[in-house]
Amino acid sequence: MKAFLRWMGFTLLCIVVGSVSGLVLLNLTLSGGDVVVPDLESKDILVALTVLNQRELNLRIVRREYSATVAKNVIISQRPGAGTRIKRDADVSVVISRGPKEVVVPTLTSETVRRATIVLRRNGLLVGRQTNTPSETHPAQTVLSQNPPAGVVVERGSAVNLLVSTGKEAAYYYLPSFAGRNLKSAAKAVEAMGLKVGAITYEPSNGARPGTVVSQSPPAGSRVEAGEAVRLALAKAGLGQEAPGEGTFTVFSYAVPQGVFDRHVKVVVVTERSSETVYDRLSKPGAEIRLLLRVQGEPSARIYLDGELVEERSL
Repeated sequence: MKAFLRWMGFTLLCIVVGSVSGLVLLNLTLSGGDVVVPDLESKDILVALTVLNQRELNLRIVRREYSATVAKNVIISQRPGAGTRIKRDADVSVVISRGPKEVVVPTLTSETVRRATIVLRRNGLLVGRQTNTPSETHPAQTVLSQNPPAGVVVERGSAVNLLVSTGKEAAYYYLPSFAGRNLKSAAKAVEAMGLKVGAITYEPSNGARPGTVVSQSPPAGSRVEAGEAVRLALAKAGLGQEAPGEGTFTVFSYAVPQGVFDRHVKVVVVTERSSETVYDRLSKPGAEIRLLLRVQGEPSARIYLDGELVEERSL
């Protein structure tokens, strides 16, 4: 009987030991190949690769994305997430940042401000500070230079500063007095200053030599801009005196087109009641024809070039 009991006890002990051993072995089998996925987000790709290698896991880059907040080559997201248990030698998929999206600054010089603005917007850039300055070579609203310069790589959304032309700087003059000069001398002085001779009138003036300037508008000392007209009043002849063509006059000018051969130029002054040929001859290419014309009513000048009407302008 005792022998039987000892045998039964030994048998039960073997069963218990075997069961426990099986459970331990099963647990080792199930969990021995698992590892916990580390947190890779916000880590540099090289750091993440080192961490995964230590845990016998693989790094798989699924895509790269531009990011304004995550630096270049830093992990934006991962799958599976941190804390998940997976088999050794499994893949951990990640999305890598390209950093802020970069663009190449386009060439804007010699473009209009409007065109430059369109080009910048198409490239994801902004118009920055605009500084204006006169230019003898570029028309107004043309880009003279830019900063950053063309070809530089910048972040999308960056601003590009522009230096913009306001055109030629206006030249100003302070008018001298033309009093006492004859018409030819006064007109030559006016035009030498970059001004134009405006209406020419005659008025009585005791003591002044007929045909000389007695007043002007704007008056002497006035500040005028290049291209403005100066009106001159000449002394009118008295009894027994003569003045050259009293009335209202204007200076007419025409530049003969450039070329090889002389051109036949004819200028005809036309009014409501009459027409008068005031110039009719062969002229050299590039020559400037200047005429002092009387203004009566609302005349116009017709310009013929080699017999063909090429221009008509009001006087």
